[in-house]
Amino acid sequence: MDTYLSADAAQAVSAALEDLAQKHHVPGLMFGLVADGALRWTKAIGLADIEARQPVTPDTAFRIASMTKNITALAILMLRDAGKVALDAPVGDYVPEFARLKLPTADSKPVSLRDLLNHSAGLVTDDPWGDRQLGIAPADFTRLIAASALFAQPPGIAFEYSNLGFALLGRVIGNVTGKRCILFDDEIDTAGTIVAAAELLKEEGATEVWAMATHGVLSDPATERLKNSAIERVVLTNTVPLPSEKQIDKIEVLSIAPLVADAISAVFEDESVSEIFGGENQK
Repeated sequence: MDTYLSADAAQAVSAALEDLAQKHHVPGLMFGLVADGALRWTKAIGLADIEARQPVTPDTAFRIASMTKNITALAILMLRDAGKVALDAPVGDYVPEFARLKLPTADSKPVSLRDLLNHSAGLVTDDPWGDRQLGIAPADFTRLIAASALFAQPPGIAFEYSNLGFALLGRVIGNVTGKRCILFDDEIDTAGTIVAAAELLKEEGATEVWAMATHGVLSDPATERLKNSAIERVVLTNTVPLPSEKQIDKIEVLSIAPLVADAISAVFEDESVSEIFGGENQK
């Protein structure tokens, strides 16, 4: 830790976050320092379960709330690029129960995937109601779509934040992909969280679960957890060397060498680096 964070700095960070937790009545939290593509330092504060007096540990799974919307949107765009969905197609093309839903006005346009992504589908703002639907079963969600008055206004005319809209996008992803689920993360350290997520997906009907991460730190007992988990394939890059004792059949390592070489060449030739990553030419 000394190379990345001095003892005094670690103490100061801990004190600041402990004060924050106390001020906002947060029962428990976990924080850490990532440097050079790896988790270098962690600290747990408080309780993960107040009633059971269970402390927070590095393997505690925290709810990440609307950060999942970015991942959902990315998955939809990947399906668009693969030709499996069209952003301007009606949601009902992919979710049959939504196609039977009565629109708010006789001249309302059908709700499109783009409307859901932009929070302009006309669906009623649903906070904090949406927070109470996180554990809803797929069959109950289907009934919710079919039976509820979901609209506050016609689709496509105004922004109105909707958790339900992104839940619908999740249903689109499941219907289109045949319930093969891919978990994305920056890194896999002890693998506790990603293994737990895979188990939940299998319980919810996923036929296959893959995990993909940029950095495979794989601190113990990550390898054993992955080996015995519901995850069928783990795809990592070689930003962190994978020791031979951690190499198991379900782990595939991809080299970033071609990407780095292209980036170096682009800089040397005064060309756009962002183009390599699919962005617009910034030259």
